[in-house]
Amino acid sequence: MNENHAYIFDVEQPTSWVFDGTPTWIAGWFLSKTGAVFSDIRAVIAGRAYLGVFGLPHEHMEKCHRGRFGLPHA
Repeated sequence: MNENHAYIFDVEQPTSWVFDGTPTWIAGWFLSKTGAVFSDIRAVIAGRAYLGVFGLPHEHMEKCHRGRFGLPHA
């Protein structure tokens, strides 16, 4: 898990950053600690930005870190 004063997040997949050249799925969650609203998330790999699917429900992490489940989703 990674955290600073504004947000908390974790990359759940992949568990190792060693790749063999096949397509890779990157999955995790992201929560604002300040109530800021975000509209998208991107991963930058080798200088290229990839748009992520943002705002999917992650009930366990939302309840654990916010005390509630609901919008905006992790």
